[in-house]
This record gives sequence, C-alpha cells and structure tokens, in this order.
Amino acid sequence: KLVIVREILTRCQLSGRGSGMGPIGSIGAAIGPLGDAEKELPVAKPRILITGAVVDAEALSICEVAEDMIQRRLQVVCSVIRTDEEALATLHYASYVVVILSRGLLRDPCFAKIMMAVFSHKANSGNPRSMTRSMSSRASERDLNLVTVIADTRFEFPGADFYGEIS
Repeated sequence: KLVIVREILTRCQLSGRGSGMGPIGSIGAAIGPLGDAEKELPVAKPRILITGAVVDAEALSICEVAEDMIQRRLQVVCSVIRTDEEALATLHYASYVVVILSRGLLRDPCFAKIMMAVFSHKANSGNPRSMTRSMSSRASERDLNLVTVIADTRFEFPGADFYGEIS
C-alpha cells in the first residue's frame, strides 16, 4: 500500500520535501524518496488471512472491508489473499483463514487455487506441536482454522449438480 501512496504523490507532484506544501509535503517527507520501495517494506506476518471471490470487484471490496474491520477490532495483522502464491507465502504465520462467501465464489478459479494451497499446507504441516519452536511468531504451535462468513444473500450452497460438474 505504501508503494501505491508514493506513486499517487509522485503523479500529483506532491512528494517534494520541504516544499512548503503543509501536511501534504510532510507526507512525502515521511514516506521518503521513491526507488526500491518494495525492498524497504517490512514483511507482514498476518495471523488472519481473508479471501473470497477475488476476481469479482464487489466481493474483493467486501474482503478488504472485512480485513479493515477485523484488524481494527482484534488489533491483529490481517491480509487479503488474492493468489495462491500469496497464500503460500503467508500461511505459515496464519492461525485463521476467513472465507467470505458471495455469489460466484465456487466458480472462481483463483479461489479454487487459493483453497488448494490452504489445504495442501494443512496436509503437509502434520502435527504442529511436534515441530520446532524456533519461530518467533510461534506459528509452529498453531493449527490453521477455516472460518466462513456469508456476505451475500445470493451465495448458492453447492448441490449435487455442482459436485457432478466438478468431478
């Protein structure tokens, strides 16, 4: 998100330091110079991962609102997962995967890939209490829990026809 803010400030020519622009100039100064911004960002270790029908703009917005609400309420780092690569990179820190149920979710190929990554991680993690305890986040002591949230009254629970289509 910091990279996006820097890009907006640059395009609006508001990232100059000491330019007398008031609070906008101080935002540019606080963010710092542009460049290898992604290398400067700390690696997030989200305890709660949130996903849903990420190819649908409305469903993705619901995921982002849920991320903000959960993070503010619980004071725990959360992250919206859009790809299976993001899931694989963050699953070892997570305690929960929140799935936002909305229309079209079960037909979203990105969601299917994300869930395959989640379940393969769960299957490969074995007994978490038998792993080493060297990780500072103690992720090795956590089980990964799946939580579902119905966010759309148009979500269709799968029936026999759905299972016939995917088999």
